[in-house]
Amino acid sequence: MSKRVHVPRARDAFPARLLGRGITRRERSLIETRVRALLRWQRSLGPWPGSSAGAPDATPFVSVYAGGRLRGCCGSDEGSPGERLSRAFLSAVEDGRYGRIAPQERNELVAVVSYVRVARRISADRIDEEIEPGVDGIAVVPSQRAPAILLPQVARDGQLDARAMLDALAKKSGATDWGRAALFAFTTEDVVVRPDASAPESPPESCSAADQAANWLAGLISASGQIAFGIDARSRKVVATGPMHHGRAAVLLRALDCHGGHTLRVRRAHAWLARKVAAGARGARVEGWPRDLGEAAGTLALAAMARIDVSRELLAIARSEALRSSPWHAAQVVAALGRHAPEPLWRRCVDDLANRPWAPWTMIAAKARGDAKTQERARQPLTSSIRLRPPGVGGCAATVVPETALTALVVEALAPGVNATERTAVRLARDFLGSLQFSGERTPGSLDADLACGAYPGSRIVDFLRCDVTAHVLLALAPRDGLEPPTRWLTATCSAN
Repeated sequence: MSKRVHVPRARDAFPARLLGRGITRRERSLIETRVRALLRWQRSLGPWPGSSAGAPDATPFVSVYAGGRLRGCCGSDEGSPGERLSRAFLSAVEDGRYGRIAPQERNELVAVVSYVRVARRISADRIDEEIEPGVDGIAVVPSQRAPAILLPQVARDGQLDARAMLDALAKKSGATDWGRAALFAFTTEDVVVRPDASAPESPPESCSAADQAANWLAGLISASGQIAFGIDARSRKVVATGPMHHGRAAVLLRALDCHGGHTLRVRRAHAWLARKVAAGARGARVEGWPRDLGEAAGTLALAAMARIDVSRELLAIARSEALRSSPWHAAQVVAALGRHAPEPLWRRCVDDLANRPWAPWTMIAAKARGDAKTQERARQPLTSSIRLRPPGVGGCAATVVPETALTALVVEALAPGVNATERTAVRLARDFLGSLQFSGERTPGSLDADLACGAYPGSRIVDFLRCDVTAHVLLALAPRDGLEPPTRWLTATCSAN
């Protein structure tokens, strides 16, 4: 009989006191009050701000950010629950591993207090299947070394996938033999505490997630109608332009048009985009206009879906044999032209399914053309790409870390679903997308809460806020059946040509 090996439970072996439950509203309020007092204290080193009774009886970890950059991260298990919180804060502001806090940064410090809620043993060999980066932290108890912990926000701060998280943990702990170490994944309950003047207000209950997203998108439109490419809420910067800018801006316009409201801003943005697209199509130099033929065709197609009259330019580029080498953008063109798209271009999109069966734009194009056979062929790969099990339930498995826009695009292609399997995939994907939105307390401490409110990040580990990402989500959450058919003016113009 083989010897029975005792494997310690996570609660017995995890290198911190576990919370084991959610933080109560009273505890959250006490933590916010205490840490905000400590933030004020560290500016002037005045009288010590008293006791911190009422904190949860678990190990607090405090991360301190200045201008979106991590300045310290420490935990403490010494003393009473309240003393642990104070000690963790003091250690974090004097951490020094990430650069000392500059005097001018002290007024803008943001503290994130994290308690480990639950922990579970995992295997290093299955790390991609065991953790969801941006949601799960990881910890190790090596056989001959001190334990090491990486909180979930480490993945967001460094844009690390599961394998990169494990590499970072190995570097931090010095562990070389995962077989002799206890490896854990864990989730946390977080309390974000911002300076008094910058503490965000939660949106009113009457403001839905879709309304918040639409408000954020409308905020990217300037008084002149120019649409910003996106926002880096870490560095507090609006990014004016970027790759395939005008196509992405067209998705924003289409989303706002579908949602409704913001009429004046949308009208100004439509006029601005129409001028830029016309200039780019005739070969004028336009910043952010793509040089690649496929991307230029995709830009025109997305503009057409946003009710910008580019039918002649779109038909001309659709007849180009060179476009057939870019099936993704070719399908966007067909989605815009519908039955008026050249048959050879559509056949190229359909034939490409043999090599790349995951093709949401081809599905959308098939709907626009009324091609039931191609819809049936494209449907299953899209449905099966939505994850049914952890990690990342509801996210699109087309990439290692599910991307927000691709997940939303699958919903656009499938919704509402023709059978129970599809409807389940659409529901899970919409739930996944809903969990990503930044709003109030759900905005990471590394980001400017006002700039991020209502937006959706690129993924759980990429927090740049690009205009089309939130727009795709707004379209995916809309209660309608996929993509709208081409507008009447486009159909009429195509028929005339």
